[in-house]
Amino acid sequence: MYHPTVEELNKTPWEKQMAQQMTLDNSGVTLSYRNVLYIIQQHLKTLYGDMADWNKNLGIYLRSEERKHSTLFVDKIENVLEITTDHLQAAMQFEEQNQRMAAMACELYQNWCNTQNVQSLAQAAEILGVFPGESRISLNEYYVVFPGEKEERKKIRAQVLSDENSIRLLSMVVNLMVSFYRDGLLCTYPGVGTMITQPRGKLFWRGENASYGSSKPSIYRSTGNLSPGIFQAVTKMRYDECGKLLDQMEAPLQWSRQISDVSYMAIMQHYGLPTHMLDITGDIKTALFFACCKWKQEDSFSRWEPLRKCDFEKKDSRPNVAEIGGDSRYGMIYKARTEIEDLMWLVVETAKNNCGENSEYQSMEKHVIPVGYQPFNRCRSQHAYMVLGIQDLYLDAQFDKAKFLLDEDFCEWIYEEMEKGEKIYPHKDVPDITKYISKIANTHIFSKSVFDEYCKLNQYNQKRSEILKNSLKQEGFFISDRELTFIEPDKLKQLNEKYTLEDARRIADIKPVAKPMIVITG
Repeated sequence: MYHPTVEELNKTPWEKQMAQQMTLDNSGVTLSYRNVLYIIQQHLKTLYGDMADWNKNLGIYLRSEERKHSTLFVDKIENVLEITTDHLQAAMQFEEQNQRMAAMACELYQNWCNTQNVQSLAQAAEILGVFPGESRISLNEYYVVFPGEKEERKKIRAQVLSDENSIRLLSMVVNLMVSFYRDGLLCTYPGVGTMITQPRGKLFWRGENASYGSSKPSIYRSTGNLSPGIFQAVTKMRYDECGKLLDQMEAPLQWSRQISDVSYMAIMQHYGLPTHMLDITGDIKTALFFACCKWKQEDSFSRWEPLRKCDFEKKDSRPNVAEIGGDSRYGMIYKARTEIEDLMWLVVETAKNNCGENSEYQSMEKHVIPVGYQPFNRCRSQHAYMVLGIQDLYLDAQFDKAKFLLDEDFCEWIYEEMEKGEKIYPHKDVPDITKYISKIANTHIFSKSVFDEYCKLNQYNQKRSEILKNSLKQEGFFISDRELTFIEPDKLKQLNEKYTLEDARRIADIKPVAKPMIVITG
């Protein structure tokens, strides 16, 4: 169970998150988390020697045929690998197979715990990719790179299974690894705090319904003509206004005290406020939904709809895509191996200080962080992850990119498969806080307290604060003399009476598990 400290209990969820983000900015990847991966790697190196050298294995991945045939950097759409909807169907089947394998690994490991049947342990480890098997089909291929010869692999198997210490080490590794594929693990990450994770898959995914010429966090997609200083101030003040709004809601407040931290940044992103995070998902169908559907908003209604032929018949079929030089004919799919993210957590610091092997990652600063279970249901329904510290996915070496010609039948199929959007935008997610957060996303007036806090954060004196206030005014932004409210008091009261912590618990339907605790702190 999650146990916040007395100091944490005295802070609102937004205050806690601001402190965590300051920790992320100053410390990056910390020793605590790297030690967890370090333990896994060291046990594997004891068992397998250089075959479990993650720096070496990352290099093997970077030079692999898979990598050579990937589109890593996009300068123009013509250079992106084109796939078909048949390829996408095969990818969905591949992901379903991976889910079955993960469930089997968990079941086999539990059988080992109950019966001490070493074959169950061996089979679980084989599925996880940390024990040589005959099929060579596993969830992870680069934790350990085993030899291709069957006799060599057979010899390694016999050596491990004939030694009690080796069996014990293998059990420790599997114990840590199966936790990643189970629901409800409590993990602590920099910048977001302690989250309740969902089972991870073999790949991260992202889908976009056109080739937009770039793939940037929402906050960077439309900065208007604002100067960097004004843009930064407006962005931070909108974050703070939204944090204050969410702090008034009982469900996230109690969730942060009794269950886990609340990722306000993720909630803001998923409910309408542009942020510095980029959404990705652990579910390929969620990615395909976003690649094949559009949000239709009219005066009387708004809803998700599948793309129609008129939306992608020509390169300039959609004016909003044509305006930025994009291509309406193609959907975009991005994918990255989850295990490579693991290797990078451990290896990237070495790579940054070494311009030789794996120098491709020497400037890597981003992290893929799970959003998991939150007091509002949309994040969990979308199997959400977020990438922090990224400017443009088109220029990111970790994610493979592919385009596919949009097809009306396929778009309709995925739309129906995801229950017309209900699976990832569930209506039972009470309340719908989008309308309140959208007000903040569009506000040009800010509370005096958030302005004062911004000035304090930047150590502005009175003169510098007045200069900023006047500059904001010239750009059409104003500071109110009073505290603004983006939800009426009676509406807030109704919301808190209608949606309590118990409602959030019931909808999440998950029991957090604190063992093993993976700690990433500043």
